[in-house]
This record gives sequence, C-alpha cells and structure tokens, in this order.
Amino acid sequence: MKNNHAPGEPDAPFRLLLDRLAEDLVGPVPLEGPLPDIPSEAFMTGILFPRSSRRPVDDETGRSISDIVIDAREEATETERPARIETAARPAAAGLSFALATRSMEEPAVVVRIEGARYENLGKPDEDAADGAPRRSGPWSRRPVRIEDYLVSVREDGELDLSKETGIAEARGLRLTIVQSPGHADADEVVRVVTLVVHNQGAGSGKSLDRFEQNEQALFEFRMTVRPFDGSRLVGRPLRGRGEDGEEDERAAALLWRDAVEYAVGHTCAATWDDSNGIVEEIATAWLPATRVSDVSAAGHPCFSEVRARLGADSLAGDGRAALETCDALVDAYESWIEQTRNRIPELNLTQTLEAQAEAHLGTCLSAARRMRDGIDTLRGDPALLKAFQLANATMARQQEWKNGRLPDTERRSLVWRPFQLGFVLLSAASSALPDHDDRDTMDLIWFPTGGGKTEAYLLLTAFVIFARRLKRGDAGAGVCAIMRYTLRLLTLQQFERAAAMICAANLEWAREGFDARQTPVSLGLWLGSSTTPNSREDAVKLLNGGTIDDIGRPDRLRDCPACHERLTWRTIGARIEITCATDRCELGQAGPLPIHTNDEDVYAEQPSLVIGTADKFAQIARKPRTSSLFGDGFRDPPDLIVQDELHLISGPLGTLSGLYETAVDILATKDGRPPKVIGSTATIRRAASQVRALFARDTMQFPPPGIDAGDSAFAVVETDPRRPGRLYVGISTIGHSKPEMLQAVCASLLQSASVLEGAERDAAWTLLGYFNSLKELGGSVSLMQVIAPETMERLARYRSEPVRPVDEQIEITSRIGSEKIGETLASLERRHDEDGAVDVALATNMISVGVDVGRLGLMVVDGQPKGISEYIQATSRVGRGSTAGLVLGVFTAYRPRDRSRFETHATWHSALYRDVEATSVTPFAPRARDRALHAPFVAIAAHRHPQLWRRPGGAEELRDALEEIVDEIVARIGRLGEQEAVEAVDARADLMRFLDRWCRRDDLSVWWHDQLEAAFLMSMEQSVNRRAAGLAARDATPTPNSMRGVEAVVRIDLEGH
Repeated sequence: MKNNHAPGEPDAPFRLLLDRLAEDLVGPVPLEGPLPDIPSEAFMTGILFPRSSRRPVDDETGRSISDIVIDAREEATETERPARIETAARPAAAGLSFALATRSMEEPAVVVRIEGARYENLGKPDEDAADGAPRRSGPWSRRPVRIEDYLVSVREDGELDLSKETGIAEARGLRLTIVQSPGHADADEVVRVVTLVVHNQGAGSGKSLDRFEQNEQALFEFRMTVRPFDGSRLVGRPLRGRGEDGEEDERAAALLWRDAVEYAVGHTCAATWDDSNGIVEEIATAWLPATRVSDVSAAGHPCFSEVRARLGADSLAGDGRAALETCDALVDAYESWIEQTRNRIPELNLTQTLEAQAEAHLGTCLSAARRMRDGIDTLRGDPALLKAFQLANATMARQQEWKNGRLPDTERRSLVWRPFQLGFVLLSAASSALPDHDDRDTMDLIWFPTGGGKTEAYLLLTAFVIFARRLKRGDAGAGVCAIMRYTLRLLTLQQFERAAAMICAANLEWAREGFDARQTPVSLGLWLGSSTTPNSREDAVKLLNGGTIDDIGRPDRLRDCPACHERLTWRTIGARIEITCATDRCELGQAGPLPIHTNDEDVYAEQPSLVIGTADKFAQIARKPRTSSLFGDGFRDPPDLIVQDELHLISGPLGTLSGLYETAVDILATKDGRPPKVIGSTATIRRAASQVRALFARDTMQFPPPGIDAGDSAFAVVETDPRRPGRLYVGISTIGHSKPEMLQAVCASLLQSASVLEGAERDAAWTLLGYFNSLKELGGSVSLMQVIAPETMERLARYRSEPVRPVDEQIEITSRIGSEKIGETLASLERRHDEDGAVDVALATNMISVGVDVGRLGLMVVDGQPKGISEYIQATSRVGRGSTAGLVLGVFTAYRPRDRSRFETHATWHSALYRDVEATSVTPFAPRARDRALHAPFVAIAAHRHPQLWRRPGGAEELRDALEEIVDEIVARIGRLGEQEAVEAVDARADLMRFLDRWCRRDDLSVWWHDQLEAAFLMSMEQSVNRRAAGLAARDATPTPNSMRGVEAVVRIDLEGH
C-alpha cells in the first residue's frame, strides 16, 4: 500500500490545491520575472537560514501579528511551554535518520541528492538609509542549487563541507554532518542507524546579519534525498512501543500493525518514502508530508458478497423463516472467514507470542459468531421475539422511505443492512430482550470508524427491545424501555432528530398491528439541561406562546415532520403540548399528535419508550424525585437497554463522576437481580475493557472483534473503491514562525486556491473547516481570518494574476452557540459553493468531533495536535466522507515537543493511526472522587427506594437497616470493578458509613435540597464553591454536584445596556 503522496502526484486528491500550497509556502511561485517580495516573507517553510539567524520581534512588514492574535506563548500547557517565539532561532539545519543494512564485506555508503534555491537582491544599496531601515530595495532573483548523486560513506562520524567537496559554488556554507551507530550484525549484514543533517553555516563571518543578508545566505526549498549505494539497503524499523512484551492491547496492536514500519525520521523536517512495491529505494525530507489514510468499507469482506443482497430491511420484515435463513447465512459467511483466516496463520512466520495472540483474536471471533447464532436461535424459538425483530426492520424500512422523500431520485435507496449492523443486532438481541440471559451483564461495544452506520444499528436494536417488551410483558413492558446517553449537546440534538423518525415509524407499526397507539404510544423523550430544553411544562408553554425566558431553551427541537418533511405545528392546549403535522396525506399527520416530549415534566409523566439525554443530566437523579419514573414505577419495568455513545469521551471529571452516578443508575435499573443491558461505541480500544469495568462493572465484547490484520475484521475492510478516496493528511511545522503566522498563511493559500478548482473538488474545498483545541485559540483566529489572511490572499493572487476570492461567510461551531442556533448553523454547512450564503470558513472546537455529518465537506485545517489521537481521528473524520475526497492539513507547533515529534514522524503514525490511540481511564472511587460525590449515588438510591425521604430527609434513622443494605450493594459493586477498586471498596464502606451516621443524627432535616435553608439535607456544589470563594461560612447541607463537569466559582456579570 502506498502511504505517502507528495503534492502533485496524479492520484492525490486535490492535486492542484496541494501543488499551489507547496508553491505558496515552500516556493517557487509561478512568476515570469524576479520575486517582488523578501523571500522569507513570501515563503514560510523549507528554508535553512544561516546559523544564528534570529527572527525579529515584529513581522518584517512592520505589522505585529501578536497585536492581532493571541501570543503563541499562551497556547502551550505548563508541560509544553514553547520557546519565546519573538526571538526564536530560525532553522539552520535539517536532515534524516534511518537504518541501513550493508553486506559485511561492503563499504556502508549512501547516495545523497540535495536541492534548493538561493535568492539575490537586485536592488542597489541605499547609503543614506537610517539605522535599522532596509539597506536595499528591489526584486529578488532566484538561482537553483543542485548537488546530484553525491556518494557519502557512513562507516564513521564526520562532517563535510559540501561546497569544497562538490566544487559547487552555490553550496557555499552548507555542511553535511554524519552520525552513525552500528547496531545488529551477523555473518551477512551489519545494520547501523545513520543520521545525515545539512547545516547552513552561512558566510562564517560571525557578525550579526540583517534581514537582507539572512535571505541571501539562506537556502530555500531545501530537499535532501538518500538512497542506498550498492551492497546496502534501507531497513524498516518496527513502530515504537512495548509491542509483544506489553499488555494485552499492546500485543494486539503489535499483531494487527505488524507490517507498519518506519523507514526514516525527520529532523526539523519530516521524512517521506514510497513503500508501495514492498521495497523502499529512497527516502527524502519533506516540509509538507502527505499520507493517505484509506476509508473503511462497511460492506465488509467478500465472504459476505452472496448474502449482502439479502440484507434488506424490507426482506427481514417479511417472511420470518426467510429472515432467519438470511441471518444464518450471514453467520455462516463469518465462520467461513474465521476458518480461512486461521489457515493463514502458519504462512505468516509470526513469533510465538504473536501467533498466540492471533489464536486469541480468532477465539474471540468464534465467541462473537456463537453469540450471533444464539441470537438467531432465540428468535427462532420465541415467536414474540421474532415478531419484534420483524417489526423493528419494518420500522427502519419505513424510516428510510421517509428519508428518501427529501433526496434526489438518483440518491434514493431502500435500506440494506451492512453486515456489521445486522451482526451487532444479532449479537446483542438475546441478552437485550431476555433479562436473565447469560450475556446480560456484558457490555457490547462497537468499535467502527465514523460514518459506518453505528446509529442505525443502535436504532434497530432499540426498536427491537421496545417491541419485544410490549409483546412479551404487556403493560409492564411499556414505560421507559431504553436510554440513550451522549456527552455533547450537538450530537444529542442530532441523534434526537434521527431517533424521532424511528419512534414515529415504530408507533405507526405498533398501530398497524392492532394495538392502541394513542393509549400506549411508542414515544420519545428529550432530557437535557434547561439551557437547551425547558425543565417545566409551564416554561415550555410560555415559550411556545411567544414568551421569552432568560437562559431557558425552546421546546420545539423538532421542526420538520419526519415523514413528509414539512414544518410541524407546536401548539398548546391549556397546559398540554401537541405536535402535529397538518400536511394533507401525510401518514403521521393522519395518525394524530407525534409521540414526542421535550420538557422534563412531560418526560417524567409520560415515561417515553426511549429517553435521549446527555450523561451530564443524570446528576439530577440525586436531586429530583420525579426522575424515579425513568426507572419504572412499580407497574412498569425499568429500562432494559442503556446506550452509551462515544465512550472514549467519558473521561476526566465527567468520567469520574459518571462512574459514581452509574452506580445508582445501574442499581435502580436492576430488577430482581437482573441488570439492564448496556451497549455503546468507542473510538479507542486501548484498555477499553478496563474503562468499561470501571464505569459499568461489566465485561466487554468488542464488535467486530479484530482478526489478524488491522485492515480486515471481516465486517470492516480497507476500502478499495476508487470512488471512496478517503483522506489525505498533510502536515506543516511552524518552525521559525508563530503559529498564527503559519495558520493564516496555510488558510490563505487553501482559500484562494479553492476558487480555481472545478467540479466536485471545488465544492468539497470551498468551505474551510478549522479545528481548534480551545476556545482561546479559536478566538484569536477569528481576527486572523478577517484581517491577516485576506492580505496574504491578495499577495498570492497578485503572483498569479488572478482575482482575489472574497471570504464573507464565516461561522463558528462551539459551545458558545445557543442551542436554538445549532440546527441553523449545521444547515448552513450543507449549502453548496454556488448557493447564496455558502460558508467560506467554519471555525470549530471539539464540538464537531461527533455528530457533524455533512457529506460535501472535504477540507480541514487542524490548529495544533489535539491532546488525544482519538480526538484527532474523530475530528478529522468530519471531512472526506463517502465519495468526497478529504484533505486534512495539520499545523504542528514546533515548540511543543509532542507536535514536533508528530510532524517529524508524520508518515509513521498516520500509517497506523489507531495503533497509537491513548488509553482512557476513569477512577470513580479514588479518594478525591469519593470525597466529592460518593454520597450522591447513595442518597439517590435511598430516596428512589424510600420516597418518604424526599419529603422528610430527617427520617433516615428509621430506615437505618435498609440504608445499610444499600451501602452493602454499593460496596459489592465497587468490588467488581477491578483489583484497585476492590481495595478502594474498604475505604468506600467507611466513608459511606460515616456519612450515614451524620445523616441519621440530623433528625431536624425537613428539606431534601436547598441552597439557602439550614434545614436542607443537600445543596448544590456550585453554590458551595461560590460561597467558599466569597469567604462565606459553609452550610451544614452536604454539597452535591448538580453537574458532572468540573466545578469552579462563577460570577455573573451583567453589562448595563446589553
């Protein structure tokens, strides 16, 4: 596989865009005459300045970018403090390190080629210029520099004066340093690690150089290529890491990415090579390294080719026997793939450790196949469950028909399940529908790239569970059947819209079966914070009737009818809210009000079949009595299914508190010792089992399980269809510049160049999506894009004698957007480049990492490496989806060690992105976490089980025995989380008993939660923190989180007149 694509290669996506980017940032620009600007101002990278050149405090043009954007020093964390950028030395050296194997009797040598350019100012000296003013003005003439096929021995360390050695005058000041260290040797070969670095020593006078002298002595467009001489060969080195000697997930990575090797590392620059033929003949420096990351095909391995055509939802909703035969054929194909894969193992010459790991992987695959087969047998043996499966497929088929109504005829299609989607549902069906199933307490975790269809798989399984409960349990199966939790507001609102279509379709299918869909409808509830949806019915009615309430979001979160896509009517009838579609012949409109609820009171009262909310909202179970309705009411069963999407985002403070509150959720949703089924998805498999154990006290089944190759798990394979090009990742380092300077130069080039593209590429590149790691960094770039980038675009357009592209439409996708604006903002991204209001620039934070699915987006600039690779993968997956090519340009901050390393090894880690994903860990029962909120799940369970405590919390002593039993349940669950948690369980018991003792002594408590009253049992932690910050005395009420996010003192500021 060819991993590295230099700009300009015929098969690279956005070839013209990349060619122009190289011209604009490295040079040379396509001018007929000399360069009118100072070269170091025209070009941003690829330059070796003479030694000791320093960057002036201000931009040479006299304009200080630091006056317009945030200073680069403020962008670093405490552990990654950059050099003082205003006086940082400009790069004077660059090179490569690589491994060279030489036959024992041969001279270790390589053939080096060095290319570049020098510039000479053509103006005359101005003898009368004042001190500090330019001594000359005028254009600059370019002269190429080329050292061809220079043979270099690498047996010993050394330094060569290239001008003297080659006799090339233009190589003046250039020295080649050779550092080598012999490594492995045997009778046939000696392997040494070699470093070749080219230094620009300059004129060697030792005096300080002005900017004209720096430019005349600098080497621009530096490029060095190295190829082995006769008797030697370049050797790939395995990727760094513990590999076979590491933990389970490290051994798995060593097996899956065993073919990913590193042939070179850059110094100051990046390294690039072509390994498409299995042999690397040459390595080279690169200032714009480009690495293709192929898409993943959800169509799966060819083993599914015969059954794939039978996976239509309509077919599976029809004849039950035929549907089961299709499911059997799917598992047959998977088992065949497992056998074929096992037969390949002896041919791979694996080490004993990796061979054992391969067998372990295939053993897990067989376990998955057995569970899928068990799911089919369960459906076959239970007519009610088979009926539920058919109804779920009919629901999803109907939803697809509705979706087709808003698509052009050429894009309409019936719903055909991808093998992984149906496989996952079969895997989880039995344990989701049967409370006493052996796999009920195993979390089934989807690990599948973005865009593969995870949401549809969730919705199919959810519909199945809803129908199964009702068909098997009657009235007890109504109520809240499933809970879907997300971490980000944007994704929650988007998934709510998708789930609304499924729920409305399910309700119609339920009615079609002869059930009273008005009395016990299949329904949906949206459960979010008050800034997004109202907490009370009163507030919802007031807002729908034209009123306004500060900081309260609107209830009408579903604007268009899921069936006909016309605008819905939200109306109030007294204190009741109805959502209707008035369109003639709309089947939803004819069925009556839509079964959707978007304020907390309605969610509690109606107990919707599916509740969608943020993980953060579940802090309310310790505060609000009516949240009991989410866990059954004595007549209806608690939820059978909990969906936790984007599990890798449950980390940090959110992860810690989520783990604590999950204790209460799990225990409250457990009936007769039978817990709810938990499923989810994650972008990382590093220690996912440990994270799941810490959060959910469950074993884990990853689906699809890995095979023996990273690019083939049967259900997911590397995409080979040229119509799905994937993404090209390009990097650039800020070396010698501040990040704002480099960022604006990159964006200016891309924006201007997009205007000369044609066809689909023009639209894909028209909207530049900028990703930033924080609001602070994004905030500085708003001015950058409005002030500096347009000036650069004017210069670039002048070089090519073309019109300047106007950049008028700039939007922001961050947490600062009001909830009511989210839909409008995302809709603007859908506008094509030739439509009014098409977005030129969209600046975003991690809010776009999940949920933004806009097929036309193809261009992204990433401002610095995100803290985690999983975040990098998720964010950059927003572009280049489906048939749209994707170009991701990462601006790596040279003064941050991690960014610099990522740039210099760009090809290496992009060839195995998922291999280096960091593990996510949560420690919900560590001492500090217990101090903060261990009491919260305890009091939540206590009050939900003994509702009289909500009204009179001072009655705890009367319930002491029952409350001690809750302590036992919590401690027992902690003990199941892992070895460390089992140790913490002892201390947790002591903490809980001390809390219970204090509670029982407070028989004067008359209010459950209040921030002011002395008789209150609990108060919000936010108010407690604010009191402490203001120097006020603490109250007796126990501070309890009102949110699962970090808590800091908050001061509200009101500006007069605003």
